[in-house]
Amino acid sequence: RSSAVAERPEMKLRDAKRDVYELGTSGLSKRARRIVEAERIEAFGGKVKAQKMPLKMLFGIRRAEAKRAKREAEERRVAGVVAPKERQDAVTRKPAAKRKRGPPTDDVKDGVLRV
Repeated sequence: RSSAVAERPEMKLRDAKRDVYELGTSGLSKRARRIVEAERIEAFGGKVKAQKMPLKMLFGIRRAEAKRAKREAEERRVAGVVAPKERQDAVTRKPAAKRKRGPPTDDVKDGVLRV
């Protein structure tokens, strides 16, 4: 009996944790398993391609996100919560005046700039 115990490989806590995690992920849906696999690949330094989806679906998701953000902003406004500036504030800000490029044209006579 003591020889059977000695032959069993010693399992570290990290290995046990990984085994339990992998067992738990086997019961997930296909999409959730894909997400977990992507996280595992990123943990090892790999890059995961963005998941493709139909344009109509993407537009619907973006529309829902915009609707949700608008509703949350309205709730914050009604509640009087001071929130950090929204990204939209940066977008609606007017651009700075354009800088003139090229040689100055004020005091130029016969191709000579007068200072």
